[in-house]
Amino acid sequence: MSLRFLSDQCVPAEVVGVLRQRGHDVVALRQVLHPRSPDDLVIAKAQELGCVLLFLLASPP
Repeated sequence: MSLRFLSDQCVPAEVVGVLRQRGHDVVALRQVLHPRSPDDLVIAKAQELGCVLLFLLASPP
């Protein structure tokens, strides 16, 4: 089963590489939106593309 991901700029390239090696489609956020786009816009884009959103928090809440 292949999944589709939207990966933000904080996700390490190694993670993206492993997902792609396992047959998943990974779209980089910078390919479809400005990297500093607001969260609600990023979430809407992931929904529009049918992607699972991958992100890392820059700092814990």
